[in-house]
Amino acid sequence: MQLLVHLPGTWFKRVWQTGLASKAQLMKVLFDDMKATWVSGLPRGIADIFFDEQTKEGCDWLNDDNAKSVFTDLVIGVTVSLFFIHYPDVMKNIQAEIDEVVGPRWPRLEDRRRCNYTEAAILEALRTFTLLPFGVDHVVREDVQFRGFTIPKDTQVLPSLWCINNAEEVWGDPDTFRPERFLDDKGELLEATHPVRQQLMIFGAGKRACPGESFARARIFLYVSTLLQRFDILPPEGEKLPPLGRDSFYMGGIASVNPYRCVFRERKCHP
Repeated sequence: MQLLVHLPGTWFKRVWQTGLASKAQLMKVLFDDMKATWVSGLPRGIADIFFDEQTKEGCDWLNDDNAKSVFTDLVIGVTVSLFFIHYPDVMKNIQAEIDEVVGPRWPRLEDRRRCNYTEAAILEALRTFTLLPFGVDHVVREDVQFRGFTIPKDTQVLPSLWCINNAEEVWGDPDTFRPERFLDDKGELLEATHPVRQQLMIFGAGKRACPGESFARARIFLYVSTLLQRFDILPPEGEKLPPLGRDSFYMGGIASVNPYRCVFRERKCHP
């Protein structure tokens, strides 16, 4: 893979460069522009808190590269948080599962096998949000007949993953955040080969599936489980809930959540 990104004119190189450009643009808005206007001791948000910490003794490890990695995780965290303030029962179910399986120690990757509801909620968040609404472009190698249409050889095709993950004829109630759709009657997570899981299209499929799926899902699990182990995520007191629906997201090449406010409150009942 590392070799392919350096080969001139290859499809993989173009996709890689597009991804890097999108990430750079995201970091410019979330990190670089904020740091350029940062004033020590006057935090406007989480970015300024990071910048303040970087100036403290013993925080040499919190360099810009490490901080940007955390900010990349926050893209998913911001999305998941929006669902939790609308569905507090889902948040409480995850917290109860984490308390039972993990207890007071930090969550580990091996805990995923026993955190069925948490994994189902993550899948449901990925389905509802669909970070890459149009997936990655492909080219057909030969003429293809599809539902009465002819797709000529060498045609570039962009799959609408958002439409697949929000099709009413497939999911029944696609606008409802319902993790239970990925659980069986015993509360176990459906196998990856189950027909319902097969309908979910997040990281692609088959030989062209994203090679980073396992890594990405592992990081999301650790992020969600650690966050909810320590905090409740709530709407600000006295404020209306931000909208949740198709208008909550900006559907560009990479989907993003429109700005909203929430409160992180340390759990009193934390084990």
